[in-house]
Amino acid sequence: MDYGTLEIAIAGRLQQQLQTQGFDAIPLPETQAEYSKPFTNGRATVAFTTARLDKPQSTDEVSQHLVVTFSISLQSRFLRGEKGIHQLSRLVKQYLLGFRPQDCGRLYHVSHEFVRYEDGVWEHVMDFETKTLWVQEIDTEDEEEMPLLRQLDFEEKE
Repeated sequence: MDYGTLEIAIAGRLQQQLQTQGFDAIPLPETQAEYSKPFTNGRATVAFTTARLDKPQSTDEVSQHLVVTFSISLQSRFLRGEKGIHQLSRLVKQYLLGFRPQDCGRLYHVSHEFVRYEDGVWEHVMDFETKTLWVQEIDTEDEEEMPLLRQLDFEEKE
C-alpha cells in the first residue's frame, strides 16, 4: 500500500467536488515552502498521518488488520459564510464520508479540531480513517516445505 497514492486519490476526490464551490484540495506538498505558499481560495490539504496494526491473525502466513489515518488540514481566510472554514469542513465531511480508496474500506470521520488563527488564516484539521488488511506475500519456495494434502475423508468416524 502506497500512502502517497492514497493521498493523491483522496485529494483528487475532494478537488473534483470542491472546485465548483470555490475551494481547492491538494495532497501534502513535498516541501514546507510549497505548503506555505499564499492562496486565495480556501484549501484542504490531505496527508497520511498514522497506521495502526493489529496483532497477526494467523499462526502460518501473516495477515494483519490495519487502520490508516489521513489528516485533512483546512485553511481559509474566512471563518463563516460560503467561503469560510466551517463551510469547507462541512463539504469535506460530505464528500469523504463513505469514500472508498483503492484496497481500503470506506473512510469514516473521527475528529475535527481548531488548530490556529495566524496571519489572517484560520486552520482546522479533520481526521478520517479507513481499514484494510495486509497479507504476507507467499513465496513459492516456502510452499515446497509445506505438507501436501493426500486424502480428504467426509465420513464420520466413530
